[in-house]
Amino acid sequence: MINLDCRLLPCPQPVVACKESLEKYSPEEIQILVDNKPAVENITLFLKKNDYHVTVCDKGDTLWSITGLASQSKNEYSGASLVTREESPSMHTPLSQKNNEVLENLLQAGHGNSEDYAAALAHVESDKKTLVFITSNCVGNGDDALGEKLMESFLSCLKEMHLWQIILLNGGVRLTAKVGKALESLKELEANGVRILVCGACLSHYGIYEEKRVGETTNMLDIVTALDLADKVIRP
Repeated sequence: MINLDCRLLPCPQPVVACKESLEKYSPEEIQILVDNKPAVENITLFLKKNDYHVTVCDKGDTLWSITGLASQSKNEYSGASLVTREESPSMHTPLSQKNNEVLENLLQAGHGNSEDYAAALAHVESDKKTLVFITSNCVGNGDDALGEKLMESFLSCLKEMHLWQIILLNGGVRLTAKVGKALESLKELEANGVRILVCGACLSHYGIYEEKRVGETTNMLDIVTALDLADKVIRP
């Protein structure tokens, strides 16, 4: 069994330490000590995504023990991160290459007219991974009250787009805890299949970790990975 003491480590080091241990040893059992709830949630989710049965023991005084036991059907650990394990291999194909592949198939089938070309591009655009990166509960600077209203309008319009993920960082995490139009828009987007990643360290910093009402608590490793995999990033 692998034992890791990740107390006092800032985000995302606990998850990174866990990931490195799985890559190096592929352990049947791993136990991690952490001292904050974001680390508990992030490591638990990470282990589950990598086919481990997880048990969390609250030892009191801000100390948790997380035990991961490999499932019998678990394949050898691939080293992929939490985000990449969920995605199909096709997501790593550049958009221009996917365009060419779709159009080449149309031409080979004898359907190379302009209407089919437009339809093919529309199909590829629907698979484009668009990520919205929000770092504040306001849009712009000058008047926060106006900025909050602009953010409400911005989020309400996102349902008109084909989105892949939304990342909420720093002040943006406040949107997940404050009842109002912004929160309702985020809930609607999540219900429609948009993945919403919320920085756990940011929630803790603002003292609203227990108040989050939408999205997945995540860490900087997953945020950076999602930004790298996105075809397009939008920042309000």
